[in-house]
Order: sequence, then C-alpha cells, then structure tokens
Amino acid sequence: MTLMKSNRAVAYYRSASAEEGNIQKQRDLVEDYANKHNLIIVQEFVDDGYSGLATEESLKKRKAFANLNESIANTDCQCNHIIMRDISRIARDLDFVEKTCRVWKKKGLEVIFVE
Repeated sequence: MTLMKSNRAVAYYRSASAEEGNIQKQRDLVEDYANKHNLIIVQEFVDDGYSGLATEESLKKRKAFANLNESIANTDCQCNHIIMRDISRIARDLDFVEKTCRVWKKKGLEVIFVE
C-alpha cells in the first residue's frame, strides 16, 4: 500500500514530569484518533520530563520539540498533520502556541489536538 502524504502524520508528546505512563497515555489517545481518521503516524517526537514553559531556557531542553520544528523548517516533514493530546503540549504560553501553530499552518500542516 502506498502512503499518500495527505494521510501521514507526526505525533508530539510532552510531559512535565517523568511520571510513569504519562507519555503512553498521550500516545494511546493520539493513536486512537489517528486510527479513527485513517491517519498514519510516521514519526514521533517525545519530550519526557520537560516543562511546558515557553522560556528560552526551557525550550532549549526540549530536544524533540526543536527537532520537530527543524524538520518542518527544512521541509523534511513528509506529512500534512501534527497530532498531540492538547494545546498545552506545545507550551503553557498561549501567545507562543499561537505563533507556533501559525508557522506550522503556513508550511501546510494541520495541527490536531485530540482533547
């Protein structure tokens, strides 16, 4: 089966605490959504144990988030969707979230929050 770019997605998971099972709970929600909407998750980006603060210091620690943004900026992201549990996975700062989503949408990506 050939995967069309239109049904390909990446998933982003972040947890402020390394609480056992938290990332897996997010993964389960995202995978359930993807399955119900015929989306194929082709890559996952995981920041486990990192704060959702949008400070420069906090963002530097979130390597997976940086890698996701780099992939999008370099058009390496061979997908049309970014799926995550909720808006706070990006950050707790709504202005930062809005700017981030705007950049992603300009690159042709649909941002999906499953909760």
